[in-house]
Amino acid sequence: MVVSTLLKAIRRRWVNHRVFFVIGSLMMTFSSKDFPWLVIPAMTLLSVAGIAILLTNLQMSNLFGPRRYTAMSSYVGAFYTGSITLLCMEMTNYAGIIDFQTSFMFITVGVVPILVSSIAFLPKSRVPWPLPTDYGKNRYGGMEKSYNSQPSAWQRRISAGAKSRKDAPKILPVIRSPMYVWSVLWCCILNLKTIASEANTPVHLRYLGADNETVSTYIKMYYQILLLALPFSPVFGILMDWRKRFVADVRVEQMQNIQHALAVTVVLSVCSTITAMVPVLNLQAITFIFLMAEKVAMLASMFAFYTHIHFPNELLGKLTGIALMSSGIFSLLHFPLREFIRVPLRNDPFYVNLILLLLLVISMGHPVCVWYHCKLNLIGESSSQDMEHIPVTLIIEEEPTRMDNKVVPSTTLDEKTGLQITDL
Repeated sequence: MVVSTLLKAIRRRWVNHRVFFVIGSLMMTFSSKDFPWLVIPAMTLLSVAGIAILLTNLQMSNLFGPRRYTAMSSYVGAFYTGSITLLCMEMTNYAGIIDFQTSFMFITVGVVPILVSSIAFLPKSRVPWPLPTDYGKNRYGGMEKSYNSQPSAWQRRISAGAKSRKDAPKILPVIRSPMYVWSVLWCCILNLKTIASEANTPVHLRYLGADNETVSTYIKMYYQILLLALPFSPVFGILMDWRKRFVADVRVEQMQNIQHALAVTVVLSVCSTITAMVPVLNLQAITFIFLMAEKVAMLASMFAFYTHIHFPNELLGKLTGIALMSSGIFSLLHFPLREFIRVPLRNDPFYVNLILLLLLVISMGHPVCVWYHCKLNLIGESSSQDMEHIPVTLIIEEEPTRMDNKVVPSTTLDEKTGLQITDL
């Protein structure tokens, strides 16, 4: 019984990623000179589980209603703030206080209470959006609960018809749409720019005349600046949650706010690239601030875009996975860019930053594409995009009569009989 319960809990979408994280941490704990090959699968599990945990936790933002994107951005800020743990592990390891294996053991022990709370408190399925008004509430009570829990014949027919037409949404029409193609290209370019900037930071600092100690100081400064991601992220979320007083279509307005967030992300990336091209060492602290804001804005706006009701909610994992996989493959270009800086350019990253700046101009096509769709009012709910293909059935809903404190459907029609249109 206990084993069966644990297996059912692991199959829950909230728990399995945390289990992978625990396994990855344990593999890092037992890695050593005798088992160096454990590092590769451990880092793979940790990286995949980390973004998967963030993706599943983003569903909790659906509980915040009009502040949904603010909560979503706060999750992203907390995700990037956790990188300070790596700096603490590195400092304690170099100081000889705690080695890496012991640090990962502490992380593994810390994840166990989170795993238990996920099993105990979080729902078994995903949190829907838009959130129903009666979500999480007990709508039935008393003697009526046992009767209402047993659906009548016409309710069973409706349920059977709904299940027969509820097919999984097709992913090919979605990934072929211009908005999604531009979003993947936007994500690839910004992810490449962020990784290339972080990887080339030590080379750039040495080119500006910094010694090894100064480079180490600036790297620690960058990790400390990442702590600002947590207070900055709600501010960015407020931009996407901003509402006007008189709105014709809330769906279009939400997408317009996301379009503004996408454009702001590109502007932040351009600012960090321009400040990095200025050959002043002290100015690189401003570059680090722009990098922090850019990372938070990129992930928050991307998740806000894919969780919009314009896209099917059932395809959120697939759409996000395709975008992240494409951006990861595209980001491999930072290796040849690094070699291009080291050999032909003699550690001068100016022309590489210029190439990245041109790519950022191309990425502006994504917010322009979203603006074009909003202008033509092409934004709508994914569940209502094919309404003309859904058959409509007329259901007669009768006024129930009460007998002996029990609700019993009436067998005759009277003047209170209503006509309800239900989509099957």
